[in-house]
Amino acid sequence: TGQYTWQEGAELDIPVLPAWVAEEVRRREKAGRRAPSTAVWTKGQDAGADEVGARVGELADEVAFNRGEGGRNNQLLTNARMAFQYAAAGQIDPGEVEYLFMQAGMSCGLGEAECRHTVGNARGYGMAKPRPWTARGSAQEATALYQTWKGTPVQATEDEGPDTGEEKEGEDGDADEAVFVPPVVPPSSGGEDGAFMDGVRRYPPDQMNQARYFCDHDGARLLLRWNLSAGTYMVYDMERGHWRQDDAKHTLAGSRLTELGIRISDATEREVAASLPAMTLKAARTAKIKKEEVTAAKQEINGMRAWAKVYTTAGSHNGILNYTRTIVDHCTALDFDTHSALMNFRNGTYDVRTGQLRAHTMNDMLTHQVGHELDMGLADKPLEEVAPHFHKLVTRMCAAPGEVTPEAHEKRVQAVLRLLGYTLHGSNPEKTMAVFVGGTAIGKNQALEVAGQLLGNQLAWLGARPQLLIEGKSERHDADEYGLAGRRLVLVNEMREGQVLDEGQVLRFVGPEGTQVGLRRMRQDREDHWITWTMCVTTNELPRSRMTPQIINRLTIMQLSQVPVPRSEQYDIKAAILTEEGPAVLAHLVAQWRAWYTAKHTEHSSTGLIRSEEMEESLGTYTESNRPLELEFMDECTERGIGIPLTGAADLWGRFQLWVKEQHPNLRKEELPGRNAFYASIRGLDGQDGVEAVMEAKGGGRFQFRGLRGVRLLPLSVSDMARRYGA
Repeated sequence: TGQYTWQEGAELDIPVLPAWVAEEVRRREKAGRRAPSTAVWTKGQDAGADEVGARVGELADEVAFNRGEGGRNNQLLTNARMAFQYAAAGQIDPGEVEYLFMQAGMSCGLGEAECRHTVGNARGYGMAKPRPWTARGSAQEATALYQTWKGTPVQATEDEGPDTGEEKEGEDGDADEAVFVPPVVPPSSGGEDGAFMDGVRRYPPDQMNQARYFCDHDGARLLLRWNLSAGTYMVYDMERGHWRQDDAKHTLAGSRLTELGIRISDATEREVAASLPAMTLKAARTAKIKKEEVTAAKQEINGMRAWAKVYTTAGSHNGILNYTRTIVDHCTALDFDTHSALMNFRNGTYDVRTGQLRAHTMNDMLTHQVGHELDMGLADKPLEEVAPHFHKLVTRMCAAPGEVTPEAHEKRVQAVLRLLGYTLHGSNPEKTMAVFVGGTAIGKNQALEVAGQLLGNQLAWLGARPQLLIEGKSERHDADEYGLAGRRLVLVNEMREGQVLDEGQVLRFVGPEGTQVGLRRMRQDREDHWITWTMCVTTNELPRSRMTPQIINRLTIMQLSQVPVPRSEQYDIKAAILTEEGPAVLAHLVAQWRAWYTAKHTEHSSTGLIRSEEMEESLGTYTESNRPLELEFMDECTERGIGIPLTGAADLWGRFQLWVKEQHPNLRKEELPGRNAFYASIRGLDGQDGVEAVMEAKGGGRFQFRGLRGVRLLPLSVSDMARRYGA
């Protein structure tokens, strides 16, 4: 506090910096800044120090851009070893190498201590095994050979003279052996192959420059993106019209590169076959050719094949892909599927805002495609005409004959169809989670599964576990959540009575449009994704929840039939729908999606969903009946009043456990509040109806809950207890 002042005349000795502090400063300085070059290593200038430096920088970039979990430390070790070998050969300063790879390792997500250990191991290995870098020199030599061959066609030697068709004596005087005289012809085959190879050879035959050719002239710059969050390529599938995420081995990107390599190799071989060096080697089988001419011909052919060789070896193939990811645009998962109003079909992209189907374009950045063509003409015909099985499934699911009034039945059907159409939207602007409540064997799961299977696995997740939404973190693994990524319809199947909705999970996954959520796949870092999905829960009994306004406002309760379909009327209706009525059902769902959008945005309604009076009453009843178990117990098993003496906390807890055993026998232990949670809940009654929570000081600012004054447990005889609870 305050300012320091300098005291004149004071003779104060500055203490010596402790050795351990100085060592730590030197260590961090060495790892955190570029080490200065020294004269010892300047001898590498004659060996192409600038190119060596660029090569080491490329090796470091490969490490820095490897953001995928797993393999980062191995790549750091491998690339740093190579760079230190160049340093040991006198081509680059080892301090420069250490700085570059420390920064690269930390950039890809490795810790400082881990990077220091790995780079130290690489330095020990590489400095003991010097190896100069000559790959760039080989590429330049191949380029020079090709340019020499192309610019200076082989001419007939003065001794041999022009080709007159007459036999000449060879060097050994054998007049019977023919001597080959190469004709004067242009070196390039011309045509399409020649023009193509001329373009390829404008780039030197090394991995880095051929990666540039791959990006500049083969479309990779447009059709590839490097996904920083996943550590893989995103590849645009021109045939299907959507982006696809590549695997860790870069299979999709590699297939494009392989196609280019095959084209280069085939064009090269056709060019070689028509070249003078090839004619020379062919003639050498039967004619006498000077040894140096044969050697020169082989060298020239090797020079011509240098470009194809870059593509035909596995190491070079992978190297080109590694360089490519430093050239193409980078992206994350948040760059894709941002247009919630679009859906890709085989025959185009549907825009719900305009109701039009248009051509695919990569700029939409969509990663999905429905496996059907969209025919909106089918939506103009009644559902019962074009999809009678699906119409029967939905109408019977909503109510059995005579179960409700015809008006209520029709309202249920329209509400269900509108909600199914809404699940096609690529976000959740309604901020709702649909809960389908009905009896067993009525077809509620089948209806949702039909919609999901028509959308396909890219857009529907039909196997979400209830653990995603219920309390009990011990049963929920983070990797179980990754199935949500990019989906639109998510089905949480068959929640049980008594399972308690986790408010945090519901609020996390049922968010408004433009909300991001972190999801993590197995052995991968957490990634941010847009909420693109609508969650649908099917259950026979409504799950419990800690009813708060946030939870209540996010529930849409769909009351369905409680009467099971008779076994005699059951058949595989889902298979019949998918095989006979798929396009028609899909068209009607898209029409319902469009109807929702029109009602929500064009008509300026608060919601585009259909909410009946029955649905509002169901939500109100659910809210009133869904009080916490602790408070429900206090209402049923206690009486309250001023002057009632203290009832101990242990007595209340013991009676609560007996009550749960009788009233809720199917609840599992993890679905019940613990002792401390029970005490915290009933302490909230303090001040109501003469109730007083009694706390006992335990010292150190701690207090223990002793019980409640003004609360009396209703009497329960020993015989009743033995008979009812088996106690």
